[in-house]
Amino acid sequence: MPRKILILSLLTLGYVIVSNQAQAEDLSIVGNGTGSSSEVNITQSTSTDVSQTNNADISNETQTTANSGDNTASGNSGDTSIQTGDVLASETINNEANQSVADSSCCSTSTTATILGNGADSQNNIALNQTDTTTVRVDQESNITNYSSGTANSGGNGAEDNNGDISIETGDVDASQETSNKNINQSHVEGAIGSGNSSAKITGNGADSVNSIHLTRDNNRDIWVLNSADIYNDINWDANSGNNFANGNLGDVFIRTGDVGLEIVIENEGINSSEVILRCCEEAIITPPTPPVNPPQGGEEPPSSPTAPTSSQTSVTQAAAAGGVAGEVLAEAGEVLPISGDLWTLIITLISSFLFFLGLFLRLHPGRDPNLKKAQFVL
Repeated sequence: MPRKILILSLLTLGYVIVSNQAQAEDLSIVGNGTGSSSEVNITQSTSTDVSQTNNADISNETQTTANSGDNTASGNSGDTSIQTGDVLASETINNEANQSVADSSCCSTSTTATILGNGADSQNNIALNQTDTTTVRVDQESNITNYSSGTANSGGNGAEDNNGDISIETGDVDASQETSNKNINQSHVEGAIGSGNSSAKITGNGADSVNSIHLTRDNNRDIWVLNSADIYNDINWDANSGNNFANGNLGDVFIRTGDVGLEIVIENEGINSSEVILRCCEEAIITPPTPPVNPPQGGEEPPSSPTAPTSSQTSVTQAAAAGGVAGEVLAEAGEVLPISGDLWTLIITLISSFLFFLGLFLRLHPGRDPNLKKAQFVL
């Protein structure tokens, strides 16, 4: 007599993907004229909140009875024979609950801020405030109760008060019970940590220019995983091929019982299994723009010869708040720059140098006048 029961419980599968791969940003103030005023203000805010809550309450109750026994023969005049068939009974309970997948791969933007090649007396300012907040929260709870009971019987046979020979043969008993609690409260979370590179450069600006770059970055990454599982298994089985009896019989008595096989399997696997993968953000390589040959004067096209200021004011500030991994900060200020000026300044400088060396020659070599009757320089 075969008897099979299968109970399969599958509950709660959560899958969330939030993927934001920020691109590189290039902030530049380049090639503005004398007395110009340029300002770039950027405020960025990226917030990702992934929350998964799984609750599973599972209760399984099974009862199985498989019987070919409990046979009786009484008061017979001839021979008596009782033969029972084989008994097969099986129960299977499978439980799977609360599986979550969350992917929040959001990286901060890589930023390059550059102020270069601007004219004299110019005012240039770049301000960047960037805030990235990612919170992934996975809460899982499972309450599982399995009650299982069964009876597999080919025995309990009796023969009483018979005049002939008695023969009682019972069949084999095979019973199995399998309870499996697998993949309960499983979570897989992927996130990104770190921020992109920040590069700040102030170079090649005109005389008396005022330049400043302010970078403020605040990166927060919070990932929480909480698993709780309460599993209770109660298994009760009775497998029997015996309890046979023969009383008050006049003939011969023969009783043979069958084999009894009982297998009970309780398997708890993959309970409260969580995996958190935090990968570093790929840092973009940013090439700063090429500076112009000469800072423009009053909106004119740059001359062919390189020029630069005699003095300038530069300021570079960078702040990275705790709670995130700050990127690299590259800052250059106060570089040695080429001489600046226009064409007339160069001509006057050459003439003054010529007159200086001519006077020095005449002072050291008297009587060697070049006998120049008249030298006239038109300025």
